[in-house]
Amino acid sequence: MAVDWSLWWSIWLFRVLVWGVTALALVVALVTAWLMWRARHRYAESSNSPGIMLYLRDESVLEIARANGFSEAVEKEVQDIVGSASEGRMSMEAIRFGASGGHTRSRERTEIYIKSADPVELIGVVLRSLTTGNGMVRVDLTTGTITRSDALAQALGPDHPHRVRLQDVDTYVLLKGRFRLVGTEDGRTTLVAPYGTAGAHVRLDCRTESLRREDIPPDAFKAQALGRVQSWNAERGELLVRPIALFQ
Repeated sequence: MAVDWSLWWSIWLFRVLVWGVTALALVVALVTAWLMWRARHRYAESSNSPGIMLYLRDESVLEIARANGFSEAVEKEVQDIVGSASEGRMSMEAIRFGASGGHTRSRERTEIYIKSADPVELIGVVLRSLTTGNGMVRVDLTTGTITRSDALAQALGPDHPHRVRLQDVDTYVLLKGRFRLVGTEDGRTTLVAPYGTAGAHVRLDCRTESLRREDIPPDAFKAQALGRVQSWNAERGELLVRPIALFQ
């Protein structure tokens, strides 16, 4: 029995098209939902308030902002139109009548100047930029864990070992831990935080003049520090990190 292909296509073509459009719409919906979830997840990470500011190195914040394409936010040209007015009067007096009148002359001048942004206002922009641009690695010092992310992969390169050491991370780090004040001398305020289980610790040498609060807790306190790894001292088990900001 011969198959009438024209009849077969007339029956099934419409159904095939409907199924194809439905499958395509389902794929688009799934991809859209995934992208929205990823965007919300990243926004939630970057928009969380870091807490009360304890320390901020102003020039470092400005440098990061410029390096990440936020020069307009750092410095912008401002034009102000300043108006001034002067009043002139004339008077005529006679024996039996008098006349007086006045008029006002107004002048405007334009003042152009450069307005620099406040680093306190920029630190939020910097944190969001580093997060979305994969320029910051998150580290939990209390558990000794480094969050695996695109930022970590970029910082270590394609041939990095499975076991990651914090001293090998060559990018900005956001350290979450329990910090403790250990001393203040020569214009520096030093904080340390234990890292891992082998007795190692992270050390932050903060410029005392850049502290935003004088009442740093005398005992260990939870905080987050944004900085960059400088060096590792194996004898002391000490990782020196250059601090940029510290939040409690």
